[in-house]
Amino acid sequence: MKRILSFLFAFFAAAMVCGGEKTTTLLVEYAAASDAQGAQMETLELPPGKTLAVASRWDDTNGDHYFMTEALAENGWKGTFYLNRVDDHYRDKVVKFMVENGCSVGSHTNNHPWLGSLVPNAVWQEIAENRVSLEAALDLPVSTFTFPFSLPGTLNDPDFEQKIGQMLVRAGINGLAEPPKVQERAKLDPKECVTCWLFRADDANPQLEVFNRTFDQGVQELEAGNLGAMGPFFVLGVHSWQKKSGPDGFQRLSKILATKAHDPAIWYCNVDEYCAWRHNFLNAQISRKSTGKKTVEFTIKRATPASVGACVPCGLKITPAPKSVSVKGRPLDVNPDGSFLLPAKNDLPVKIGLMTAENGFTSEKFPGLTIQTGVDLEKNVLHCEVSAENGKPENLVCTVRLPLRWKNGVQVKPVRLDANGKTTFDLPLGELDEDPVNACDALYVVNQCDFRLNGEPMRVYSTVTLDQPEIQQAVPRTTAMTVGVCNEKFFDAEKLAASSRPSAELQDLGDEEFTNWVPCDRSGKILPYVMECHIEWSGGMAVYAVQFEADAQNAADCMFKVTDPYNMKNVFLNGEPVEVHHHGITLKAQPGVNRLIYVLKGAGYGIRKSEISIKKEDGEMVKFVPFAE
Repeated sequence: MKRILSFLFAFFAAAMVCGGEKTTTLLVEYAAASDAQGAQMETLELPPGKTLAVASRWDDTNGDHYFMTEALAENGWKGTFYLNRVDDHYRDKVVKFMVENGCSVGSHTNNHPWLGSLVPNAVWQEIAENRVSLEAALDLPVSTFTFPFSLPGTLNDPDFEQKIGQMLVRAGINGLAEPPKVQERAKLDPKECVTCWLFRADDANPQLEVFNRTFDQGVQELEAGNLGAMGPFFVLGVHSWQKKSGPDGFQRLSKILATKAHDPAIWYCNVDEYCAWRHNFLNAQISRKSTGKKTVEFTIKRATPASVGACVPCGLKITPAPKSVSVKGRPLDVNPDGSFLLPAKNDLPVKIGLMTAENGFTSEKFPGLTIQTGVDLEKNVLHCEVSAENGKPENLVCTVRLPLRWKNGVQVKPVRLDANGKTTFDLPLGELDEDPVNACDALYVVNQCDFRLNGEPMRVYSTVTLDQPEIQQAVPRTTAMTVGVCNEKFFDAEKLAASSRPSAELQDLGDEEFTNWVPCDRSGKILPYVMECHIEWSGGMAVYAVQFEADAQNAADCMFKVTDPYNMKNVFLNGEPVEVHHHGITLKAQPGVNRLIYVLKGAGYGIRKSEISIKKEDGEMVKFVPFAE
């Protein structure tokens, strides 16, 4: 936990430097001196007069988000749309319409993979690169996230979910449109990364009964005090699939939304707005000092919009209610109970660029500006060169975001350009994490550069992808064989049982390509104990073969598990069928090499991933053995 907290502290220290904090002084005047002496100020959990915040979340880069935006806008609702890759047409047609109607954009990974199949470096690139590419494509801040296929655990790494939580923090994510259990499992500090009560209306068949039931469940949880980590925040989701129920799907959803529209006690916000508000509610720092018999001065230090990803005011309340509150002589509107809104100056970037080796570390959005980033792995140093020919960037701060290969995931460097608009600096990257899994796949490094140009806030990402020599391991990813995904008509229990004898040749299940035994995907992106079928097929089954070694002196029982046990169809070991148990199967291993073949029901889209765990009685992983060439 100490390690996680250090990551969180490093991230938010970085966020405050690159986006900044703002300190505001308020002069409060009272009619009576006694009221001034006892005056206290606090932050508000919601805007004055509101008892609940409601938003919506919609995943994937889906053209029907246009119709979802219409349905939301008709009823005064807002949403955050969690996108993968976007092109110019989608930006101009769909995203523009979203933003015009008060909606925001969030991150949902580049390629929508099952993250539980990927090594940490590949997970990191899916998360970090998606945020970078969306911001640069849309000129919009991206600060919240949703998981494709939900937050995954793995059989072989109990800290995997915690590692993903660390990656989100390193990438600059401060909110998840996910239920509170996700926050707990990823071990994210609720003061720094916000979650929500997620309710539904049935994506493909909107139903008022489902909408009311799941909303009311949230109300019950809130009243019972079970949602303290996230506050009074409900989010409707999660897919814009309403047309699946017919051409009137979105109209039906709109009528459902109307049943809880225009409620004066509800703050209809998007996810980014709530997360920014809650960050200030929990983390703003307030101090006071008396300035006269009937006046008192308060100072509040709070996050700027650039550091939290959305421009929202800060809600405050002074007790007892004052006669007036002013900032630099300008009066603020104060409610009879002493509550009021402190406006925020919008310092969100108006233009965001991306500079990589592929585009020569330049961007058409910033002519004459070059920010070149490189990493020397031998010296463990990041090298950066900045050159500005057409206008000198001011207040330049580089925030370096790193994968788990480095223990310190966020490092900040304020940068001063010389009289010629140039600078060069080296940044030591600190202690490395020697976990072998962090040596798998390429390293993606992000240099987030925030600055002002001609008085306006700007941002440029300068990124680099580094190949690293992969550590070879005898694991299922590099030793296993697979068949499929293929139709069940090719299933032959007798043939598979015979093929499971250690000395036998693997017998193909048919004459077609997808019925032949082939090596599993051995890409460095795949987790060591995950096997993947790549043959496209609709439905059917996938078959996997692995070999492992048992101690010749003591061939103890081994426990065999897969990530999706309820899809297990058959298991064969050393020529014999094994009874299938969904909670785990005890294998009676023989001394020397053992061969295990198991069959899973195929995925509907024809690609199958399976994580395997075979452990000895003492909990140690068995030694996996390659098949003969």
